Amino acid sequence: MDQMPRILRTAVGDVKLQRTEKGLHYERYLKHVVGMGEARKGTPAYELWMRANEGVVSQKSTPGQVHVSAVMTNLSVQYANDEFIGLRLMPIISTGGKLTATFFQYPKRERFAYPDDSMAGHRATANELNQTRTTDSVALTPRALREFVDETTIRNQDAPLNELLDAQQNVLEGMHFLQEKRIAALVQAQASYPAGNRVQLSGTDQWSDAASTPITDILNATASVFRGRGPARLVGWTSLEVWNVLRQHADILDLFKFSGSSPGLATPDMLAQWFDLDELIIGRAREDTANIGQTETYGRIWGKHFGVARVAIAPSIRNASLGFTFQDRQGAETDTVFESVRGMDGGWWSRSKFADQAKIIAADTSFLIEDAVA
Repeated sequence: MDQMPRILRTAVGDVKLQRTEKGLHYERYLKHVVGMGEARKGTPAYELWMRANEGVVSQKSTPGQVHVSAVMTNLSVQYANDEFIGLRLMPIISTGGKLTATFFQYPKRERFAYPDDSMAGHRATANELNQTRTTDSVALTPRALREFVDETTIRNQDAPLNELLDAQQNVLEGMHFLQEKRIAALVQAQASYPAGNRVQLSGTDQWSDAASTPITDILNATASVFRGRGPARLVGWTSLEVWNVLRQHADILDLFKFSGSSPGLATPDMLAQWFDLDELIIGRAREDTANIGQTETYGRIWGKHFGVARVAIAPSIRNASLGFTFQDRQGAETDTVFESVRGMDGGWWSRSKFADQAKIIAADTSFLIEDAVA
């Protein structure tokens, strides 16, 4: 009877449902398994069913066997350097694409001494003034960095990777990093300042000593700074190492006592307010000073110094400030160029470029306190 065709009744009529021997055998097996599972607990049939079921379960794959570790598309790790301050002390001034440029300088002395303006009589002749000019020049150095990404890598990258974007950011970061180092070396160099606009601390004069007098030192620094005619800001600058000592100094905290209380640490804004500075900026940027292939050694780009600088708000004529970063364009430019001969399918060069020269143009508008801490 099991071999006879079965009848399936549908809306369009009766359809013969032909069953094979294997299909019928599976149906009988399934009914048997179901029946064993429905057997009462403790009976031989139930125990037999349980042993068979455990054997099947033990053959199943574990989560580790059926799951391949997936790349997270919402998380990755990448370091960034701390805040750069170089261009905040020596802002960019464009040369309009030229690699050399000349600018005029008015002698300082002509603005600080004048002849007598009184006249002996109504027909006397006024004393005559005379102005002179000198020139100074800059010669920009072309600079560029580049990184190659082959086309095969780009086609095979998985989210969140974007190799071409990473290359663009990397070369741009490298350009700014090296520019920061050049400005820091220039601004912190003793030779950049006239003798009357620098002082070197040592021994108990250094602010890491309790007997030191940082308030007097900073007041002397601001008093020594000459002003220019145009718009500018008086900016204090230092390194994180110096700042962490200065903000805890007893003399500094004593400035902020109120009704017997004192803050635990001073803030840059608090110090700027007391010393008539428009801003106090902290150099925090790091660099790896070890040679390639050696164990990394991290240090700060800005050293153990404190400075006060007159910084121009915008380039203008008849003005004086610490200096500028002369650049052939207002900002670094990054371009992407395809090269077909490298790699299996070619690839892309990401390049960042500009030409620049950081130049101090009026050092006596600033002051350098060298070795402020031990």
